Amino acid sequence: MTDCYHLAVTAYALTVVGSTAGDIATAMLRKAKLDYGDMTYWSRNAMTVHKRRHENNQKAFLLPREPEQWDAHAVEATGYALLVFLIREGITDHTEKIMRWLNAIRDWDAAFISTSDSVVVMQALAEYAFRYRLDQLMNVECTIEATAAQNATPTHISITDTSALSSYSHELEHVWGHLNLVAKGSGQAVVQLDVSWGVDVLRFIEQPHKKYFDLSVYEKYHQFRNKSVITTTVCTRWLANEDGNTSHAALIEVESPTGYIFYQPFAEETVLHIQKIESFPQLRNVHTTETHVFWQFEYIPSQKQCFSYNIQRWYPAANLTRIRSATVLELFAPEHFEMVMINATPLSALDICEVCGSYQCPYCPIYSGTPTTHYYSLTLLSLIVASGFIFSSIDDSRLGIIPVHVPNWLPTNYRHM
Repeated sequence: MTDCYHLAVTAYALTVVGSTAGDIATAMLRKAKLDYGDMTYWSRNAMTVHKRRHENNQKAFLLPREPEQWDAHAVEATGYALLVFLIREGITDHTEKIMRWLNAIRDWDAAFISTSDSVVVMQALAEYAFRYRLDQLMNVECTIEATAAQNATPTHISITDTSALSSYSHELEHVWGHLNLVAKGSGQAVVQLDVSWGVDVLRFIEQPHKKYFDLSVYEKYHQFRNKSVITTTVCTRWLANEDGNTSHAALIEVESPTGYIFYQPFAEETVLHIQKIESFPQLRNVHTTETHVFWQFEYIPSQKQCFSYNIQRWYPAANLTRIRSATVLELFAPEHFEMVMINATPLSALDICEVCGSYQCPYCPIYSGTPTTHYYSLTLLSLIVASGFIFSSIDDSRLGIIPVHVPNWLPTNYRHM
């Protein structure tokens, strides 16, 4: 047994049941550890956490962590290892180094990489906090100062025993410059900076370490009703055959254009239809929001398969973005992904009058304007009816039948009334 994940799970199971073989498994687990500075972890490959950039002689900036090839695998294995050494050793320098690496690798405020590794690591960190008695030692004063906020008062956060389980957030008004963070006191706390941005150039989007999937998304904009209905076709296949013939549980996330909704009951009917025609039999579930459609699969095969669905415009919106995104990833190893861009130029070219397409649209004369010829036709028709009434009255007076002369320039339907 050489895989670090198998070693960690085996050592934890044998330790929990009190088997003597747990000593051997723990010794093997200790030999398989990797070190990164003052941190310890277990992974198939060596990993980096947060790089530092030295731009001058005084400051070293902490950079965002880039995704690694086996993030979820390493986090879950390290979580099991922390549980093993907490049970056997308690709080030591070794377990503190493991705790430091786990907190440095996390991607979310309340999670790490995926669901399964987050559950294991949360259990391990809760055990660490209980044994360390952090709830009785917390007294931390934090000061956060953003260089972009000129003449602004720094943000102060106080963490005590009574607020140790609380979370604090502070929204930055400007996103340039850098942040200065100063923490004083006793205890342990985690500070995270969340930054998001839009990308509309393919070479700037985030890329995995190798090609795991092939993904393509096509959109057909129906001309009737001003492109109010879009048929989206998604095709994908698994490429990393050296890791397995198929992927594990997978998720496809497709961004929806503004104003278009994929109604959840319609989405569930679409899943049943796709399963019935077997265009993508591995499809299991779908979830829709105002901005995205999430398709869940049992696995993605190595053969290319496609499925289609329709979305409809529910709210008129114009000046849409030209670029949207779609992503396929392994559900329990999201670092194995493929992201593509959807070129929606036909939608972005629509103005608000084309989107609305009704006489009720304000400031849209192409729809709300009415030609004046309709009023002339109505007036002329009224005159002809009145003339017929007059000549009919004269005929009733026994003055003889007087023929009505209809001008030749009148339309045929008027001349034969």
